[in-house]
Amino acid sequence: MTIRLVGALGLALATAAAAAAPALRPAIALGRVEETAGGRASVRLTVSPDLAPSWREANVGFLALRAAEAQRRVDPAVASGNELEVPLPGSGCALLFGDLGRPEDRGRADSWRRSRRSVKAVLCRDVGDAAADLAARRAAGALLMARAGTRDEVRLLANPATTRPGSDLPVRLYADGRVAPGAELVAEGPGGLTSVVSSDGQGFAVVALPVAGPWRIHFRAGGERGAELHFVVPAASLHEDGR
Repeated sequence: MTIRLVGALGLALATAAAAAAPALRPAIALGRVEETAGGRASVRLTVSPDLAPSWREANVGFLALRAAEAQRRVDPAVASGNELEVPLPGSGCALLFGDLGRPEDRGRADSWRRSRRSVKAVLCRDVGDAAADLAARRAAGALLMARAGTRDEVRLLANPATTRPGSDLPVRLYADGRVAPGAELVAEGPGGLTSVVSSDGQGFAVVALPVAGPWRIHFRAGGERGAELHFVVPAASLHEDGR
């Protein structure tokens, strides 16, 4: 695997890294995990206007939430415009994933094959007890690292919910269900931090995660298609307090 550039916090290097690979604008934006009535929690999922004006107009091949208890379908028909509230499990981490496309791709016999973006997001809900939160995050590792079955995919080979700042995250890239060798993988983190690596002949790549905070990893899978993965690297205090 070839590392094109490992970004630093400097804006100039971040800009250079972004120029090294074609830009892939986010298909979704994730809000913060919010506590709701009755001890429940949810996260707000906003579809990009580049993809569709609203969730109801988007070509949603499928959208699902995988948790320890079960996997369930997320219904975009209940969305309000371009915002969709996704209820989360009681604690621990879940994986949101799906294949999304544009309005003009809906209603066709092969609409499921017309997805433009495959998305995945690691969503964690902590209860405020560092030891319990760390244990719940560790327990979610297997479900987070399993293949999601999206058309294109950034598959996790380590658990990002327990990754320490300064660690590396191994992944494997898939395009149309097959390994994607030589793909340029872009990692975007806090403060404009950006890096670009190339997958090896078997689709493997390693991404540097120097700081805590929200990250988006993405690659182009061919034409307008691409896959993106969203997650948050926890602060180092989670490990220090949770021992």
